[in-house]
Amino acid sequence: GKAYSGDKYIKLYNNTDKVLYADGLFLATTQRNTSIAYTYIPEILDKEVPVTGVIIIPGNGTQYPVEPGKSFVLTQSAINHKEGNTNSFDLTTADMEWRNEHLSNQPANNPNVPDATLLCDFFSLHMNGLTSIIMGRLEVSPEKYLSDYTYEYSWKTVINGIEYERGPFTTYKIPNEWVMDAVYTSMEGKAEVPVFSPSLDMNWTYCGAYFGDTDRYGKSVRRKVAETIDGREVLKDTNNSAVDFTPNATPSLAK
Repeated sequence: GKAYSGDKYIKLYNNTDKVLYADGLFLATTQRNTSIAYTYIPEILDKEVPVTGVIIIPGNGTQYPVEPGKSFVLTQSAINHKEGNTNSFDLTTADMEWRNEHLSNQPANNPNVPDATLLCDFFSLHMNGLTSIIMGRLEVSPEKYLSDYTYEYSWKTVINGIEYERGPFTTYKIPNEWVMDAVYTSMEGKAEVPVFSPSLDMNWTYCGAYFGDTDRYGKSVRRKVAETIDGREVLKDTNNSAVDFTPNATPSLAK
C-alpha cells in the first residue's frame, strides 16, 4: 500500500489458526520488470527467482510473534505521514522499517522502530508495481547466500529488426523451494513477461492503469477474504494473484 512515495508498506498477515513468528523471514524484490520483454541468458525461472534487494527480519526465533488473524507491518519510513499529507498513513506503529542507508535521500527514520537487516543491494517497491515481491526463509547462512547464490546473466532483445545483447550482469537468486509466498504485481496491461515461475504465482494483480497515473495514490493490492472462522478472516491464497487480490484497493491501514 502507499499514498505517496515515503509511506510504502508491506503487511504480512497470519492466515493460520496458530501463532507464527516473523523472525528470520526474508523479503526480496524481483530483478526483472514485468513490462520489459528481454530474453535472459541463462534462463533460470524454472528453478530460481532473480532478485535485487533482500531484507531479513532479525530476531531470536520468538521475538516477533504474530497472532492468528493479526499482521506484521514493514514500512520504508515509520513516521506519521499524515503530518505532511492528510490522505496518507500514520506508520509510527509499524513493526519494522527497511533501510537503505548507503543510498542518498533516505526517508525519515524512526529510532523507536527496529530495522530489518539489509542483506544485499537495495530494497525498494517499484512506484508502478512493475517488480514483484517474494517471501520465505534462507536455508543457508547469510554469508553462504552472498557467496554462493549470485546470478550472472545477459539479456537480448530485438528493436526495429536489430538484435541487441548486453551483459554480463550479476545479481542474486533465490531457489524456488525457499519461497513461501509470492505476489506477482504489475501495471494494468503491462504484464508482458514473468518475473518468477508460474508455480509460485500464476497470474498478476496491479495498482495503476498507466505510467504517471495519480489515481494509484492511496491504493494498494489487497488480498480478498475467503471466509471468516470464529471472527478471524481467512484470506484467499490460491497462488494466483489475479484471483486472490483486489487491485486498486483501499489499503487496510486506511480502514
